[in-house]
Amino acid sequence: MSPSLDRLQNTLPPLPPNFDPKVLWFMHITSSYWLKYKNHISHVEEHHLERMVRIHHLADQGKVRCLYAFRHPTTDDHFSLLHLFAKSLPAQARRMGIPLQSPAHAFFVYDRGIPLWAGGIVNWLFPRVGGIPVYRGKADRQGMKAMREHLLNGNFPLAIAPEGGTNGQSEAVANLEPGVVQLGFWTAEDLQKAGRGESVVILPIGIQYEYPSQSWGPIDRLLLALERDCGIDKPPPTPNDRYQRLYDLGIFLLDWVANHYQKFYPAYAQAIDPHANLPQRLETVIAMILAKAEAHFQITGKGTTVDRCRRIEQATWDQIFRVEDIRKISALEKGFGDQLAREASASLWHMRIAESILPITGDYVGQHPSPSRFAEMLLLIWRVMARVQCLPFGKTPYLGQRKLILSAGEPIAISPHLPTYQANRHNAKDLVQKLTNELHSALRSLIRPSPM
Repeated sequence: MSPSLDRLQNTLPPLPPNFDPKVLWFMHITSSYWLKYKNHISHVEEHHLERMVRIHHLADQGKVRCLYAFRHPTTDDHFSLLHLFAKSLPAQARRMGIPLQSPAHAFFVYDRGIPLWAGGIVNWLFPRVGGIPVYRGKADRQGMKAMREHLLNGNFPLAIAPEGGTNGQSEAVANLEPGVVQLGFWTAEDLQKAGRGESVVILPIGIQYEYPSQSWGPIDRLLLALERDCGIDKPPPTPNDRYQRLYDLGIFLLDWVANHYQKFYPAYAQAIDPHANLPQRLETVIAMILAKAEAHFQITGKGTTVDRCRRIEQATWDQIFRVEDIRKISALEKGFGDQLAREASASLWHMRIAESILPITGDYVGQHPSPSRFAEMLLLIWRVMARVQCLPFGKTPYLGQRKLILSAGEPIAISPHLPTYQANRHNAKDLVQKLTNELHSALRSLIRPSPM
């Protein structure tokens, strides 16, 4: 059960890794069940996993310290990674005749806020399978220390999503945060200070989901249902008007939200050009919503949209989870604290709407109108509607069985660049950005166009 966000809470306790091989063993033997029945994945396709086998084998031998940088299109990705390490990676190693230590595994980094919506089971499970929590909206020294310590002395590689969060799009890589490459350089420096000779590498890991042509029926039904939820009365879509209906739905939703904020929150209203395209409208609408959320916390709206969302999220946690022992405070303090928590939670609600709208674009489907892209865009719109209605986190609409595509890119070596990185701050900044761009290109290259 997840904690209530409408009342004052004790500070969030630390969740350090508490690895339990028995728990991981149970997760491994049930991974096929989870993949099939929870994630509706009927087939797994693999590409270039021999690259991952070689790097993992070198890590087992103590020759490299490895960061697995994985795509993060959906919240299902942890189960996909579980299958990768439980089934795909060992099977590929056996085919190559390369022995891997058992279990094949990697610790992973996750957002500390996940247990607040995913439920208390995550508080118990993630530490026992090697989860390292981090706060995304502030400088988390404790989380960074845990990651660096694991990369220096841990028994497994570390998996981390450089996109920082899900974008709902298997075939589009979001902007990457530089933290993965920066962490690689810090690890190289830590090894150097310890007088050790291991090299540091980052291995790109592709995760992609694909819907078959049989999904068109459920896709059309979901499109029709979303239109009706928005008060749009139309007949069932046809192949000829499907894309236009989707695009019109996106425009309708953005315009309706914009009008709502302009009417009821005029202090944050911004004019929208009626001739603007969908991405331009999107930018204006998100700016209005975030300004409303930021006002409560007196936060200055600066940085990228993702940066702004993370700061609002962190300010919410700081206002709700801020008491050492709630049993020792007065009824007066608790009453005012509960009201602050409700106000913070309401501001977080606004931010979640903006966060849900952010990935909705006009060109993702238009460039390649496959069942996969249609399904993913409709699910993004469905998530916006679910947020607006304050529906509990749960199952998404079923659009048919999917294919999971797992792939490994060429490793990106960090250690050879260390002298340049250490020369001066300018070199370090440029090099981190250069390798982050290289990682972004590598992840894009792993995407396979979905069938039409």
